[in-house]
Amino acid sequence: MKYIKISLFIFLVLVSFNNSIFGSDAKIYLKYQVIKKDSIFYDKKSNSKIDGVVKWYYTSGVLEREALYKDGKKNGVEKWYYKSGGLESNGLYKDGKLNGVEKWYYESGVLKLETLYKDGKKNGVSKGYYKSGELEQEALYKDGKQNGIAKLYYKSGELEQEALGKDGKLNGVVKWYYKSGELKQEALYKDDKLNGIGKIYYKSGELKVESLFKDGKKNGVVKWYYKSGELKQEALYKDGKLNGVEKWYYESGFIESETIFKNNKAISGFLYTEEGKKRKMTNAHLHKLNKNL
Repeated sequence: MKYIKISLFIFLVLVSFNNSIFGSDAKIYLKYQVIKKDSIFYDKKSNSKIDGVVKWYYTSGVLEREALYKDGKKNGVEKWYYKSGGLESNGLYKDGKLNGVEKWYYESGVLKLETLYKDGKKNGVSKGYYKSGELEQEALYKDGKQNGIAKLYYKSGELEQEALGKDGKLNGVVKWYYKSGELKQEALYKDDKLNGIGKIYYKSGELKVESLFKDGKKNGVVKWYYKSGELKQEALYKDGKLNGVEKWYYESGFIESETIFKNNKAISGFLYTEEGKKRKMTNAHLHKLNKNL
């Protein structure tokens, strides 16, 4: 049984400001004339702290980045550009730290990511978008860490995943949904690890798989079900490995096979016909089981 571990949403991003913020009389520092010492930027020639606009260029001559500095620290808008000349990102700095909304754009000009910063840390809602402009994901941050509900959406707008974060880690129930809205799977996390019962559902709503986790690993009996609700398979896990008896069942309820596992390796077993006839598993059959694990 595979559980997709939902990653806490990370947004790289930078608020658009008018070019006039730089000022027409600002001093321009070209590439390679700026050096950095102890987080302070200096004019390489005069060794004085930078005051004005610093610009970087691609080898083609196209503007790559521009930023406004005061007393050697970023103070004002910083912009990054694609080689094609289009705006890639922009953000507002105060005393060398991001403060305000930071945005990144696709090369087409469509907004890609936006996040709110305070004193250089993410604080508030962060959002990511598909190339076509639809909302893809959103998460709430506090002091640089994800705190609260994070959501992921299908391109068509329906909710795909939702997770609860605390201090940057998954804590609580994580849920996945089918595009049509039905619950697909749910699992309980503690400090970024699966802990507790995890369930997967058929699109029609019936339980498909039920597992017990501890510290991110399967521990205990895992059960699979037919859509009819009849038990299909059950297996015993310890520390994420098969240990003990695994049984498969026909939908009629009769046993189909039983296998003894030790440390994730099948060591013996029996096969049954639906009429109840029993035969021992061959070494070739056991080898095939182990190969497919």
